[in-house]
Amino acid sequence: EEIFSEEVESPKKRFLGFLRSALDFFLPLCRFLFGEDMKFYKSMLGKKSLLK
Repeated sequence: EEIFSEEVESPKKRFLGFLRSALDFFLPLCRFLFGEDMKFYKSMLGKKSLLK
């Protein structure tokens, strides 16, 4: 039973570790992309206002 429970636990631990590493990677990436998107939208708004 102990061996079986360890086999069940290890994939959970691996998955949680993967989630943590994924969050550590994606959160800064999302912030970066969001920041870039804001710059892009601002530049687009600026171009549209200039066209008007």
